[in-house]
Amino acid sequence: MVHEVADQVATELGKLQPAKADQFRQAAGQFETEVGALEGKVGEIAAANRGKPVIVTEPVAHYLVEAAGLQDVTPQSFVKAIEAESDPSAAAVAEIQNAINAKQAMAVIYNPQTESPVTRNVRTAAEQNRIPVVEMTETLPEGKTYVQWMDAQIAALQNALTQNR
Repeated sequence: MVHEVADQVATELGKLQPAKADQFRQAAGQFETEVGALEGKVGEIAAANRGKPVIVTEPVAHYLVEAAGLQDVTPQSFVKAIEAESDPSAAAVAEIQNAINAKQAMAVIYNPQTESPVTRNVRTAAEQNRIPVVEMTETLPEGKTYVQWMDAQIAALQNALTQNR
């Protein structure tokens, strides 16, 4: 999908500025190469960790978790409440806390942009149980390209899973 978007953007920009069409195509090609490298890194994670459980405090990393072959064991009632910016039920909080205390996850993926007292408690519980916490954001950090941002998030996930083998 990303490749198709890059090609389409290059084509449309080339129509707007025909003198730079080759430059746009080259930039799209470079971007696609870099995205391909990211996909390769995700494939390496999948090869080494397929089916391993993770907990997420918010589904910002859903596609990455899925592509990496990881199993999201977060209670859906917890995720839905966080997405709706409301508090999860006591049962959902207890379920996620029990999973962390029983070390049923290789990592906790934490979105600091949707932080709440409940998600902070999840993070604290993970840290106390020596489960790596991976911060993943949903917006591009200032001064970073898309590829740099995604590469850092993929590397953080890979590092966390390697720590907890």
